[in-house]
Amino acid sequence: GACIPSDGSAVFYSNSVVPYYADVPLSVRAVWEGEVQQEFTGGVMMHVFLGEQPEPEAVKKLVHRLATTTKLVYFSITPTLTACTKCGRTTTGHHKACPHCGNPNPDHWSRIVGYYRPVKNWNPGKKAEFKLRVTY
Repeated sequence: GACIPSDGSAVFYSNSVVPYYADVPLSVRAVWEGEVQQEFTGGVMMHVFLGEQPEPEAVKKLVHRLATTTKLVYFSITPTLTACTKCGRTTTGHHKACPHCGNPNPDHWSRIVGYYRPVKNWNPGKKAEFKLRVTY
C-alpha cells in the first residue's frame, strides 16, 4: 500500500523528489535531487531548510559545494524565521519564544513553496509537512 505521511492531524504529499520529512543526509539528498532535476525542463527546486542562524562562511562553503559537486539545477538556503508579534523583531532560526522579549507565541515564517509566508497561514497539509521537516 501507499504511504501517505501525516503529522497526526493532516495528510499531505511532498512536492520534492526526496520528501522533506525523510531523514536523509544533505549530501545524499543533493545527489538524488540533482540526478532527477536534470530530467525536468523547469519547476524543480531543492530547499535546504535550516532550523537556526547559519554562519556566513558555512553557507558560502555549502553553496559552493552544492553548485560544484552535484547536478542540482536550483536550490535554496531556507532558514526558518521567528517573528515576534509583541516586540516586532525578527530572528533567524526556529525559536519557541522570542529570544528578545520572551513572548511565548511568536510567528514562524518559512518557504511554503518558493516564497516565505507565515506558517500559521498555510493550509493544513503544508503545516503538517512543516512540523515534520528535517532541518540541517
